[in-house]
Amino acid sequence: MPYYDRNISSDFLQHCTGLAAMLSACLVLAATEPLAAQETIAAQETIADKEDIAAAGFSPRQDSSSVNYAGRKPLSLNASVRSDTKIDFNASSELMAGPKWNTEIIGNAAGNIRTFDFNGDSFMDDPQSLCFGLANSWHYHADNGVRVNFGVGAMYESSRGGQAGYDRWTYREWEGAHSHDPWGSDIMTRSVDGHIDIGVPLSPDNHGRLAFVADYIFTDTDSWYGQSSWLCSAHSLTADLLYTGKFRESHSLKAGIGGFFVRDDILFDRIVRSEIPDPETGLPLSEYSSSSVDNLASLRIFGEYTFHAEDKLTATAGLKGEWYLEDGLRLSPLLDLKYHPFEKMVLCLRAERTLKYMEPLQGYPEVFLTGKRFSGDFEDHTLEDAWTFGGSLRWDLPVGASSSACISFGYFRTTYASQMIVDYEHIRNAISFYSLDGRRSFSNNFRADFHIEPFRRFTVTAMFRYTDPRVELEGRGLVVRPMTCLYRGELGLRYATRLEKWIFELSASVNGPCRVYDFMRTHRDAGGNLLYEEGYTQVYPGLDLKVTKRFRSVEIFAGGENLTGFRQKDILLGVRDSATGLVSPHQPSFDASAVWGPVLGARFYAGISFSLGGNDRR
Repeated sequence: MPYYDRNISSDFLQHCTGLAAMLSACLVLAATEPLAAQETIAAQETIADKEDIAAAGFSPRQDSSSVNYAGRKPLSLNASVRSDTKIDFNASSELMAGPKWNTEIIGNAAGNIRTFDFNGDSFMDDPQSLCFGLANSWHYHADNGVRVNFGVGAMYESSRGGQAGYDRWTYREWEGAHSHDPWGSDIMTRSVDGHIDIGVPLSPDNHGRLAFVADYIFTDTDSWYGQSSWLCSAHSLTADLLYTGKFRESHSLKAGIGGFFVRDDILFDRIVRSEIPDPETGLPLSEYSSSSVDNLASLRIFGEYTFHAEDKLTATAGLKGEWYLEDGLRLSPLLDLKYHPFEKMVLCLRAERTLKYMEPLQGYPEVFLTGKRFSGDFEDHTLEDAWTFGGSLRWDLPVGASSSACISFGYFRTTYASQMIVDYEHIRNAISFYSLDGRRSFSNNFRADFHIEPFRRFTVTAMFRYTDPRVELEGRGLVVRPMTCLYRGELGLRYATRLEKWIFELSASVNGPCRVYDFMRTHRDAGGNLLYEEGYTQVYPGLDLKVTKRFRSVEIFAGGENLTGFRQKDILLGVRDSATGLVSPHQPSFDASAVWGPVLGARFYAGISFSLGGNDRR
């Protein structure tokens, strides 16, 4: 399945350009409170930049034998509202449909009542949005160990951002009186999906199992940005047949065959201002239009052997062979080692190769939030090839009120043999798309974690992550990857009263700098001051607070996010209009994608969660 991964910090980009993220966010409703927005620009990961890659599984699927259905809740309702008028409502129900059947229904509705422009740049700080989702799954458990899990889901999401009054049907970048129409984005995503997972035991002791898993999703996305549009209908099918077996007590084997097929039907039009008039129309426009049907497919066969030496050593070796329709045969090895030199210490080492397709206009939708023309291979599918090596060391500490105290250190390095580069710095007022072609791209990631419970019901967690991302850009050599947060530290405090009737949670963070694009170094605010003279963004703090009151079946919570009130100054980049002093979207240097910090200031929320049946909260 294509890999679409780019972490964007602010709500503005999350709602304007988060096409893929909403597919899962609207249907995965396990949380009973609004998620705290991590409004920092995260590392621009593509394939294997994982903070905890040691926990990642090698096999592409897991069979249904591991599903735990304990603690069913016949009815669960969750609702929350934020000070920025965002409303979220979730409902779920888990019911027994017979002695061997149970079903789960999940629904979600979310959106915001209105939007604001607190920074006065004429653009909505948070776009108007609306989302509906519905999913139903069924589970069957036979006495002989057979497990069946299948279900369907559907989602509708719309988002409108930019300037108030934007109309995609009447907007013209340059046509008489329309030359200064309000600019904006308008995105609609509709999807349906289905899955089936069958697990069959091959022996009475359950040491051997056979599983078949398959997923299908259809996504229809219509997105407009000014006069540009990107319309895509995508079918995706993934299926795997897996065998897992255990031999004696020390040896286990996992093997399987499978593959995926993706079909994208795309209509693409890009019309933006240009510094050079069009030779046919004489207008200062850059125009590009295309229609394509892309078919991506892969067949794979994989095996994984694991050796266990009691509780002392676990060693895994795996090999996956994948044949790609356009790229031929590739082999992906895996080596994983977990060793306990002492009872309270564990050492993990891991090395693996990861292959994923990247389609840049789907993987980097924020490029549409600019007035820049596109150059290079922006419609190609690149098979990105990453090699990751590293490990972690964890030590359980005999301190505190419980046995959960621990400290861990980890280091991982990801090196790319093939990668799609999205380069804002190669050509003035253009975005260049090209493959590495022998150039270097790598990332060194260091992480330290600490957890302790000093006294009963009070826990302290701390985390620090440092990232050294490097990429060799066309004509520039090896540089720090732009718009990538170099470090982040977090401190979390949690206290619960007896029986957890009250829960208090405080989270503080420090967010490190990012290297900005070269063209940002000359950007001045409305007062004429240089914002990024040193070439990096500023370090800024974060502070979140949440208080929860629990009753037998009801939970009430309230909290605040970004309580320090820090906001990024000048979200919009480009030439300012002489009459208004604001950045105009009607020019080639316009850029609304360079977001590295919070767009909104302090925000507050409150909500309620109701559960009928299931485990008693008390």
